[in-house]
Amino acid sequence: LAEPVCVFAQGPSSTGKTYIGTCAAGLMPPEDVFNVQGITPQALYYMGDQLKHSIILMGEWARDEDQTDDGLRTAAMRQLISDHRLSKLVTNTDTGRPTTEQATTEGPVAVYATSTLPMSRIFEEDANRFLFIHTDETENATRKVLARKAETAAGMEQAPTEQLERIKRRHHAMQRELRRQSADVIVPFAPALAKLFPSDQPCRRRDITKVFGLVKACALLHHRQRERDTEGRIVAALEDYRIVRGLLEPFMVKACATPATLRKYDELSAALNPGEAFTRKQAQEIWELGKARSSDLIKELQEGGLLTDADLADWTYRLRERTGERHTF
Repeated sequence: LAEPVCVFAQGPSSTGKTYIGTCAAGLMPPEDVFNVQGITPQALYYMGDQLKHSIILMGEWARDEDQTDDGLRTAAMRQLISDHRLSKLVTNTDTGRPTTEQATTEGPVAVYATSTLPMSRIFEEDANRFLFIHTDETENATRKVLARKAETAAGMEQAPTEQLERIKRRHHAMQRELRRQSADVIVPFAPALAKLFPSDQPCRRRDITKVFGLVKACALLHHRQRERDTEGRIVAALEDYRIVRGLLEPFMVKACATPATLRKYDELSAALNPGEAFTRKQAQEIWELGKARSSDLIKELQEGGLLTDADLADWTYRLRERTGERHTF
């Protein structure tokens, strides 16, 4: 696809962010997957067409927009994601006389990155380019992980290795067959969807591209069940949007608050009387967290529309009512 979707997994340490990316990438042909967790900023400019239509596992994303190696590396990756191409002029002295040459890397690419940072501390220019998913850090999920690890340690039967490899080979064959599909994909209902799409923030301009990208990907996966137009292009069906909406609904939300932050909202709600004002220090005591982390949580709750200022001079807050659905698309 011309506009592949990039995914960013956010959540605390040890909640499976890397595991998710590794499992998904394992279903793709090995020649299409690049693990570049150790790449330098300059190396990205000298890849030619090696990264074209590939999946890049980035690992932990840079923590800010500074000019450190991490900051420069993510800046270059942002450009490759948006422009599908990296280019810079470099000096070549191999012939003894300096000459100017152009170094380029061709896209498009699909990037999978992770971070333990709260949403409020992820650089906005990075966040706008990714579809965010959040790992499950609940006690129920941890209990399931512990049970699975215990079964493995006890030698209890898991899926046979050969069965897993057979599933992977089937996916690899399917992806290689899709690569031979040179047809474009169109979304005939895109104008109608755009009229219904939220327009409250500039980031929605990129959000709708993510939705269209996933609808096209779904149609491509089902290309044998989809119609073609007179130009041979695959025509996405409403069923593709139904599938994509079901996948996106837990993640593409209007509110900025993550599941972890929403649980902290519930802790405040349980500890306070309805409408009661509270300070950051009180919230810090209720959560049993440090000052910096408590400030991040308060900022996320404010940006998510779940917290309002009670008295700006005294830095006090009040909870706003949390209504069922989290303003999903």
